[in-house]
Amino acid sequence: MPKNGRVWITWYGGPLGGENHTNYCLLMTSGDGGVSWQEVLVADPDGPDGPWRAFDPELWIGPDGVLRWTWTERNVGIGGKWGRGLSVEGEEDRLMMCELNAEEMPAAPYPVPRQIGRGVMMCKPIVLRDGAWLFPVARWQEERSSFFYASTDGGKTFVERGGITLPKKERRFDEHQAVEMKDGSILAVSRIDWGFGYFRKARS
Repeated sequence: MPKNGRVWITWYGGPLGGENHTNYCLLMTSGDGGVSWQEVLVADPDGPDGPWRAFDPELWIGPDGVLRWTWTERNVGIGGKWGRGLSVEGEEDRLMMCELNAEEMPAAPYPVPRQIGRGVMMCKPIVLRDGAWLFPVARWQEERSSFFYASTDGGKTFVERGGITLPKKERRFDEHQAVEMKDGSILAVSRIDWGFGYFRKARS
C-alpha cells in the first residue's frame, strides 16, 4: 500500500458476463480508505465488438515506489473458442504494463501501456537479492508453461529468465510464484489439477 494510504484495486469483466471477447480490465483508486472510489483507467484493446479481450490484471508496487498495472490481451475471435477452461488461442498473448504514481490520482495525459512480454501473469513479482525483478508469467501452450521474465534495470526492459515444465495432463492455470532461497536458488510453486507442485531452480 502507498505510504499515504491510497488504495488501488483492479479486476476484469465485460457486458456479456463470463470469459469472452468483450472482457476489459478496470483500475480504480480510493484516497479516503475505501469510502469513495474513482475510476482511473480501462484496458480494452478494441472495444466490445472486436476479437481482443483483456483479462487477468495484476497490481504491484516495486521497490522504486511505482505502481505497475499489468494485464494480458488475447485475440479469441468473436465469442472465442474454449476447452477445459483454457482458450485454444493464446500463442500470441500480449503481456501489457502501465506505470503510475502510487501516491496520486493520475491526471491527463495518462501513461501509455507497453508490451513487456508474452503470457499471463496472475501472481506478484519478486525482487531478488541482486536487485533483479522476477515476473511469474504463464505460457500455457508451451513446454515451460510456468515461465519467468526478469528485469535488471528497474522495469525498463525485460528478458526471458527460463521456466518450469509441467506435464500437460496436470496443468491447470499455473498461477506460479517464486521465492529466493538462502543458497540463491529459486523455489517455485505452481498450481496443478490436483493441488500444487513444488520445484527448485527454474531452468534458464
